[in-house]
Amino acid sequence: MWRRIALLFLFPVVLLGIARAPDLSALTSQEVYLSCSSERVATFGWTHKTRPQAEIAAILRWKEESARNGNGITEWHHARKRHLSCRRIGGKTGQFQCRIAATPCKPAKA
Repeated sequence: MWRRIALLFLFPVVLLGIARAPDLSALTSQEVYLSCSSERVATFGWTHKTRPQAEIAAILRWKEESARNGNGITEWHHARKRHLSCRRIGGKTGQFQCRIAATPCKPAKA
């Protein structure tokens, strides 16, 4: 009985909250890129015991490669067509290694 009452009360509140929620898609679409490198930068990261550490290592390695090959553009969060995939090397007890690729881009200045 109480569950029905709670659902009847919460359902309109949830619908109202969804209807009044701000449009967050506009925040990501506002970022405009000034220029991107003509070549995509791809590399492997170092091996680590955990997947998050391997992902961070791959991003750091990509930044190094991007500085050399991408006209000095090194920001991962501004890159386009980002791809990050990890695999375990050496079976269940092995370490993780990630492959990373992206096109380096510079953000437009406001």
